[in-house]
Amino acid sequence: AFYHKGKYDRAIAEFNKAMAIDPQDASPYVGRAIALINKGKYDAAIKDYNKVIGLYPDYSDAYIGRSVAWTKKNQPDRAIADLSRAIELDANDAQAYFGRGGAFAAKGDFDKAIADYDQALKLDPKMSLARKGRKLALAAKAKASSKIESGSTTSAYSIPPAARAAFNKGQALDNKNDYDGAIAQYGKAIAQFPAFRDAYVARAILWETKGDYVHAIADYSQAIAIDPDIGDTYSDRGRVLSYQGDFDGASADYENAVRLDPTNARIYAGRGAFRMKLHEDTGALSDYETVLRLDRNNVFGYFGRGTIRARKGDYDGAIADLNQAIKLRPNFAAAYKSRSAVWAAKGDLKRAEADRKKALSLGAE
Repeated sequence: AFYHKGKYDRAIAEFNKAMAIDPQDASPYVGRAIALINKGKYDAAIKDYNKVIGLYPDYSDAYIGRSVAWTKKNQPDRAIADLSRAIELDANDAQAYFGRGGAFAAKGDFDKAIADYDQALKLDPKMSLARKGRKLALAAKAKASSKIESGSTTSAYSIPPAARAAFNKGQALDNKNDYDGAIAQYGKAIAQFPAFRDAYVARAILWETKGDYVHAIADYSQAIAIDPDIGDTYSDRGRVLSYQGDFDGASADYENAVRLDPTNARIYAGRGAFRMKLHEDTGALSDYETVLRLDRNNVFGYFGRGTIRARKGDYDGAIADLNQAIKLRPNFAAAYKSRSAVWAAKGDLKRAEADRKKALSLGAE
């Protein structure tokens, strides 16, 4: 629940507790790494993925996850290496080909990018982002060819070294929880390169963490202006708009997010939480069903669906979903808290009290 509320620090704290209980369990490291990436803490995320790969060298999703961090750090060669390893482990993973296509495109190797996008679409013909990536790669290839013919080879997308250095310094400060210092460095990166989308997103996350929603929305909006085709950014802005009570704006952003990235379980989970907040349970339930269709191991899908089932009086269905959420994340305080309420509604006060105490021990509010 903390993750989808943008409370990444609280989510990380939950993952830390899970690691202390079972240091050999990969799932909390992966969860923490994803949260760290969303906070812009790419180096820390890479360390978590390194740990997972050390424990389970054939875990292809860990290589894909680490490649995201490398991509965010503007290190496409390392991203390509990780994605190639993921493909070796699972040659039918469309997401790995899609990711590698993006990394090749970032390097300007458009032929290889197009080939990977083609393979991703062969494996998953409904992957709209791969189709869009292929279209962009074809256009970029044509543009690059025209520049070579005219004698101009300057890339419009290259990030100046000074901007990259400021961004990296911001990440380092962010990793130390020096949010004000990190925000200042991200500002310097933007001053050096006003089209630095990742810097706007990283700064927006910190503004959100600090509770400064006005500045967070402004930065998410600027990131969208720079690249209007990334669904996650609309989803993130929609979440913050909902905090401010702008439900119409939030709803519009979630609709855009789903339109741009219709296979992203995280976006549906975010919209499900938003709809549940508005007591639009039918729409929320539909979103959580979609989450679980896209990702059968998504803990928030089970938690959200279980919460709605409880609201509807389907207590057995709610218990089943909350059991699964707890199985996937044994230290999910909110799931214990919700299950406690369901046990109480069923009249099983002994189990309700046990879950209540467990939730409190895990830091439930």
